[in-house]
Amino acid sequence: MIPDIEVFKTSVDIVSEADRITRLIVEAYPSYKVTFDLQDCDRVLRVENIYGPVERDAVHYLVTTVGYHCEVLQD
Repeated sequence: MIPDIEVFKTSVDIVSEADRITRLIVEAYPSYKVTFDLQDCDRVLRVENIYGPVERDAVHYLVTTVGYHCEVLQD
């Protein structure tokens, strides 16, 4: 099965906040693999799901409800 991968531009700039958001996403969607690249200028959030599509709106909601900007990065 080919994994679905979504990449988001965020305003997260603190490692502890990235860790907290990662936990929130994985608690809601245990099959997701979540990583942040805070060194990238877009502070990239990468979400992968091998069992189906990544729920983009749900990820956006989880990130924005804790106070950060989040938008899908276009290819």
